Amino acid sequence: MWDYDSLIGKAQRYFLRAEQANSESERDVMAIWLLLGLEFLVRAGLAHTNPALNSDPQSMIDAVLGKENLKAKTIPVSQAIDRLNQLIPPTPESIFKAPANNLINLRNAELHSGMAALDIDVNAWLPAFTRVTDVVCKHIGLDADNIVGRGITTWGRSLIDQADQAVQKEIRERIKAAKDLLAQMRGEERAKREAALFSATLAGALKVGSFWDGPIIDGLSGIRLGPFLFVECPACTNNIPMDIVEVRRSADRLDGDFVHSDAVFIASSLHCPVCELTLTGASEISAAGLSPQHIEEFVEELSDRFTGDEDYDGGLEYGDE
Repeated sequence: MWDYDSLIGKAQRYFLRAEQANSESERDVMAIWLLLGLEFLVRAGLAHTNPALNSDPQSMIDAVLGKENLKAKTIPVSQAIDRLNQLIPPTPESIFKAPANNLINLRNAELHSGMAALDIDVNAWLPAFTRVTDVVCKHIGLDADNIVGRGITTWGRSLIDQADQAVQKEIRERIKAAKDLLAQMRGEERAKREAALFSATLAGALKVGSFWDGPIIDGLSGIRLGPFLFVECPACTNNIPMDIVEVRRSADRLDGDFVHSDAVFIASSLHCPVCELTLTGASEISAAGLSPQHIEEFVEELSDRFTGDEDYDGGLEYGDE
């Protein structure tokens, strides 16, 4: 029911039908076949690990054992996307869940409403489709050109290149505007802003590259909640906090009396209170020359993990006898 070969084969058939709809008047036909095929590609990504991952929890035991169950239920595609997102190693290039869900929502709007949801410019969806299919195909060890079709992937990547160049141009202009603002700023105002920013670094204790998961007060924006990674502003070179979001945490590793784990964070936004440069999302932050990914190791004492009580002395609690 959920075997890998049948799912990847069905995805390929749908992608082939999309490639055959190559006239300008059939752009919406191409789009619907691609977005229908996307669901089966996602499900193939799960089946590549284990077909049972496509199963509803109530049917999962039978699926794991390979038993035929005519009442077995398939999880919704949104849940399949969520499960596959947990299997794909997180990197700025493998951002998958949000664009995949957006594409499925676009497909559903076309299929389940009176809207002509796909009567739109291909720039609105083909770059995202290309990125998502590249991520899934790489995860399962396939070439997207062979699965989706070289014509469509080439077209999609050309649109991605155009979009990336547009973002880079926009960020260069934004950085220049921030530098111009700084050049025109009175010395006292700049000193005031930098002094307020200095308080956000805990009086200089948080250097460039420092991770901080607590609140900060920068004297301009008020109290801000972490997590943050401190970076050098691309415009004014001040040490500023960049907002980051945890996207994955590794399994625990036990080392003596300590539990270690690694968390992967992706940059979400950056605002410099001195030069007023603002960047949003990993693509803009990357275009500004900053790394949008950070890995932080967490270490916890084993006794804290299981007791949660700093005063616990290791003795028996009531009911432990």
